[in-house]
Amino acid sequence: MDAFIAKRVTALEEQGLENAAAKDSATEELFRELGLDTLFYDSTMFGYLPGFSDYMVEYTLYYLYKHPLYSDELSPKLVDDFADGVLEPENYCIDSIPYASLDGLPFEYLPLGCIYSEDEVALPLAILRNIWRKCAAMPYCDKSVGDTVITIGKDHFVCENGSWVTLEMQGKELNGTLCTENGAKISSNGIHVCHEGFWYLVDRTAFLPAEYFFNPDYDYGTFTDPRDGHVYKTTVFNGQTWLAQDMDYYDSSDTLFVNQSLCVKLLENGRADAVGSEYCDGASRFYTENVSKKVCPNGWRLPSKEDLSSMAEMGSEEWRALYGKITVGGTDEFGLSLRTDGILGPYGDYISGWYNCFWLEEGIYARNSPNYVDISGVTAVHVENGEFVPVRCIKE
Repeated sequence: MDAFIAKRVTALEEQGLENAAAKDSATEELFRELGLDTLFYDSTMFGYLPGFSDYMVEYTLYYLYKHPLYSDELSPKLVDDFADGVLEPENYCIDSIPYASLDGLPFEYLPLGCIYSEDEVALPLAILRNIWRKCAAMPYCDKSVGDTVITIGKDHFVCENGSWVTLEMQGKELNGTLCTENGAKISSNGIHVCHEGFWYLVDRTAFLPAEYFFNPDYDYGTFTDPRDGHVYKTTVFNGQTWLAQDMDYYDSSDTLFVNQSLCVKLLENGRADAVGSEYCDGASRFYTENVSKKVCPNGWRLPSKEDLSSMAEMGSEEWRALYGKITVGGTDEFGLSLRTDGILGPYGDYISGWYNCFWLEEGIYARNSPNYVDISGVTAVHVENGEFVPVRCIKE
């Protein structure tokens, strides 16, 4: 900071200010020019940020404005520019960087080590976002802007928790298309489906309703679970009646269901927010091996390795016929409407997608993809409760 404001401090001292006062004044001017004044001084607006330290500010400014040739110096052009207390946009602006890309920049320069927390990057990221905001002539993100949507280029910005974010960063927009119709699809680095205002990649589908994966041209049967009145679609495959969707059964009076089943309601940054006391609204519920044997209703059972043997004999093109039409390459010719919902880890703190998984009678789970079926199954890792895996049932 001293190097950044050195010439401005000298100019202020020549105007009669003492050194300490000149430093304070120059620092305030610099923060104003970079759009950081409200960020640092309005604690009521940005109370969610941790207390900032000099090193966070200096690391960020040095990363942005270091000398193009000498790694231990600031850009002399910028230092000279600030001598009059004003910065020219062409010398400091960073709005050529996509706004969403700012999120990754603190990890390029902060000495975070192997472990970092959101608090460690909250202030550096807020600094980067506010410099970008100032360059783009956007107002401060505060209560005065309310629900205003600001459009810059193809991006639409909204004010959220004291910081501007794009609708695409929120998952509400993709390549300029807003998610406004449930079930709508768009192809962008994979197939995405619109659900309740957000775009979701269908390769990780545990929280999406089963209805998105059904074949609209297939004549399904139905089965009503007498325990709770839940209605499931059914299909016949190789002479056996299967449920065409994962089970969503929960018994609040049974401690196994309470403690060893999870309903994934939110997937963010690979972490699952599991709600264990309510139905999944047509999405997949995940169960441990212990409780999986209690999930199927009377007259139904878990599939076995033998039940999957006919699937294993199918080629990759035929195997894709088992997957819902919304999945990549899926044709759902048999109405099984398989989906890549994956598994949850032993602590429910992550989700592994890209595979279709369900428990088998043998106490293992099948792990399949649109390209193959693994009838050997995967043995559960018995760490505390073990993995959480969906359940499909076959009629006895």
